[in-house]
Amino acid sequence: IYDFRWEDNTTDPISFNWKIKGQLLKVPELDAYSYPYDGKAHLPAIIGFDENVIAVNGYNKKTAAGNYDIVFSLIDPVSSAWADGTTENKVLAWTITKAKFKKPTISPEHITFDGEKHTVGFEENESEHSFLVSDFNSDVMTIGGTPQAAGVGDYIAVVGLKDTDSAVWDDDSLGNIELPWKIVKKIVKLDRPRLEQDTFVYDGTRKIPEVLSPTKDYLDTGISLSGDTSALNVGNYTITASLSEHHDITFLWGDLSSEPINLPWKITPIAISAPRAEPLEFTYDGTAKAPNITDYDTTFVSMSGTRSATNQGTYTITFSLKNKNSTSWHNNGTADIIYTWIIKRKP
Repeated sequence: IYDFRWEDNTTDPISFNWKIKGQLLKVPELDAYSYPYDGKAHLPAIIGFDENVIAVNGYNKKTAAGNYDIVFSLIDPVSSAWADGTTENKVLAWTITKAKFKKPTISPEHITFDGEKHTVGFEENESEHSFLVSDFNSDVMTIGGTPQAAGVGDYIAVVGLKDTDSAVWDDDSLGNIELPWKIVKKIVKLDRPRLEQDTFVYDGTRKIPEVLSPTKDYLDTGISLSGDTSALNVGNYTITASLSEHHDITFLWGDLSSEPINLPWKITPIAISAPRAEPLEFTYDGTAKAPNITDYDTTFVSMSGTRSATNQGTYTITFSLKNKNSTSWHNNGTADIIYTWIIKRKP
């Protein structure tokens, strides 16, 4: 049988005391404590943070201007303490400061109408736009108003601040910025019109002078005609050529004048040969007799009276000008021409 003893010949149990020494922890730090407001989310990075012994609260991204706290606490305050010997929570404050932004501007102020749709661009790389807004920041600003149009007119693009609690214009104002832009009328110079023919001879038909203009593309839209655009009878007439009103175009004559232009024209009388009737004497033989008619133009002349007869007697044929104001005989007369013819008794 063995009899175990300690080397001092005792047999009492021996006790050993041991301990886990409390850890002193350094308070974490932040890589940045302040950001200017720029419309983007921010969150400082934590330096010296051990998630095994330290808990964090309030560690969230923020966008708006303001003061924010990140709270650090000891997971086991019995076994650990901060480097200053305390165990209370530590608060690190960080902030997003209110920012000032330059007021946007627009250029150019206007563009000339060309029938195309024109747009306002808000990004410098959008070169296809006719107008460009400088100093625009889509992260902090809004777009409103009229950003595109095609017709002549005055328009307004509106830029505002998304968050007026976090941002202000560089003059400390907060209101929306109105950026006026316009499409101005196009100036089109038109050649002065002329008449292809300004003198007509009366022929009983209506005359319509043709108005010519080298600027043919605008003859219908840029020039309006009034006055004596057609006529039937002999006389002096005037066609008035006026520049048309157009919403998107200002029409001018080539010399930059705009007064109406008068285009005179006329219909002159026509002189015609007098009709002839012959022979004028016949002898009765029981058959119908009639003078032979020559130079009789039914366009201008009417005939009345007795054209033919059978019995012995005296007859008349009368030739009259249909329009004595526009037609005359070659001798300048206009009186009716009367031929008297007879059928004599048979001897």
